[in-house]
Amino acid sequence: MNPTDRLALLQEFFREKAALFYRHQAGAERVSAYDGNNAYQYVLAREDAHLDWLRRAITEAGGTADDSATDVALPAGGSADAARAVADDDARAAGSF
Repeated sequence: MNPTDRLALLQEFFREKAALFYRHQAGAERVSAYDGNNAYQYVLAREDAHLDWLRRAITEAGGTADDSATDVALPAGGSADAARAVADDDARAAGSF
């Protein structure tokens, strides 16, 4: 893989990871249960570290990481239903991965 292709791959991966981070961040705002929210905070901290690693790799390769947020889709529902819908949606997405 040449350096240009490698940079493009890193940038694409960064955009996808950033979208997932923003999705989890928005989901955490809807989960009020202490245990559930703590789990999201752990996930967000881990994903933030991943984004930092990718950002550094992109910069070292001469590129720029695109931090612009993409469309963050969350399942609809009321407060308690929203928390359950977010958790179920995350479980479904992880299972399909």
